Amino acid sequence: MAKIRKVILIITILYTVLILYFMFFAFGRIGASHQITEYEFIFTPLDFYHVPDLPDLFRFSLMALFGFGNFAAFIPFGFLIPMLFPMRYVRFITLFFLSIMVVETVQMLTYLGSGDINDAIQNSIGASIGYAAYKLGSNAKTMMKQLVISGFSALFIFAVVWGCCEVIETALTKKKDRSLQSTK
Repeated sequence: MAKIRKVILIITILYTVLILYFMFFAFGRIGASHQITEYEFIFTPLDFYHVPDLPDLFRFSLMALFGFGNFAAFIPFGFLIPMLFPMRYVRFITLFFLSIMVVETVQMLTYLGSGDINDAIQNSIGASIGYAAYKLGSNAKTMMKQLVISGFSALFIFAVVWGCCEVIETALTKKKDRSLQSTK
């Protein structure tokens, strides 16, 4: 069991380094940081429910990749962290959200991005999907069954969350359109 834990720790560290690379250095962030002259922190959760439409994922766009990645890239943390440090969901998500807020703040202070509450919420939803999938698979008898059940659970939960986000966005867009028409 100690060997498995060591492997999980190494995977977690490597995955964290990869995520931090994307959050701080990828997508031309260093070059763009020279053009930013003031800090930007978005405190108001406006569109954390916004996900790219399915057709947008098949036409490469950086914004679709960001929207998809803000959820999907953080799902593995929902598996890895509880495997290393067993804990209840509330403690897990509180610590995860606070950690993401620290990263968002460092992004802002280094001019390598804006601190954005919407990103933190999306990242936390992704980690929550991973945590739920991990819990669903954790009762299986073998490690292989745990991985299979957790993997399929993550895909299913992600699809449900994606669909819910689409419904919310559609409803809010229609409501916004109606209120704009009534003011004309």
